[in-house]
Amino acid sequence: MSMVKYLLEFITNTYQIRSCNLNLSPNEIKKKKYAVCLDYHIKKCAGPCVANQSFKNYSLQIEEIRSILNGNIKVVIESLSKMMK
Repeated sequence: MSMVKYLLEFITNTYQIRSCNLNLSPNEIKKKKYAVCLDYHIKKCAGPCVANQSFKNYSLQIEEIRSILNGNIKVVIESLSKMMK
C-alpha cells in the first residue's frame, strides 16, 4: 500500500471529518436547515451540520490532520494518547 493511501485510510478511520460541502456558517446551523446524513449514522462524521460537534472541536481535528500531512506527528501522538486515557 502506498504511503498516500495509508495516510488517507488512517485519517478517515481516526477522525470524523465531514465529506459534504454544506455551508456550515453559524447562521445556517441555527436555522436548523440541515439533517444528519448517512456518514453520521455510520460514525464517519460527528454531525457539525446539526451542532452535534462544536466548531472548536472540528477545527482541532482539521489542525491535527494538517500536522500529520506536514510531518509533525508529535502533536497528534500527544492528542491521541490523551483521548485513549
